[in-house]
Amino acid sequence: MAPIANVVLRGRTFHFRRRIPTGLQPKLRLTEMVRSLGTSDARTAKLRACQLYVASENIFSTLNATPMLTDAQLARLVQDFYGLILDQENQGRLTRGAIPNDIRERRVVQYETMAARNREALACNRVEEAGFVTAQMLNKQGIKPSNLSPAELSQARQAMLRAGIDVAEALKARHEGDFNFEPRDKLLKAQLEATPPSTASRRAKRIGTDACV
Repeated sequence: MAPIANVVLRGRTFHFRRRIPTGLQPKLRLTEMVRSLGTSDARTAKLRACQLYVASENIFSTLNATPMLTDAQLARLVQDFYGLILDQENQGRLTRGAIPNDIRERRVVQYETMAARNREALACNRVEEAGFVTAQMLNKQGIKPSNLSPAELSQARQAMLRAGIDVAEALKARHEGDFNFEPRDKLLKAQLEATPPSTASRRAKRIGTDACV
């Protein structure tokens, strides 16, 4: 019997077997597709294998065309981070009383330094510096960092670095008496405009305000 493409015989049953493209292996967490064709007849196996090949080709095309991290997911990611940190900072203001002026001035310098550090990391492409907080926020959205490809994980970290700049500058502005700070990052700004103001305050799980990436 001549070999059938993508078909192997295991015992008396034919199986479909196809290697997954290297670029899609991190998404699917598999290196190959294997499935029983449920037959010992070569002609039936060939027909079913052709059908599975077409189906797998459609799956690969869809995954290549649609990234795992969509723009909407990235926007929610940075909005969750931005809203959570600022909400926590305001809760502290409402419960801890007056801030001595010398402490206020030190915090202005602290947040200015944070913003500068994030800008430098972004400019130098040191996206791994946002690794911890990115993992926390991805998990909060139900996305496992291990399921993302290296490029997608870097994309999420880059977005968090950008949001981190706006978070640090918003906190600095508050300690200078400006509570009307508007973020400049387009991804974050678009999501904020589409989200009711009260939503962010309902998303509160504690992350320290010093975790501005």
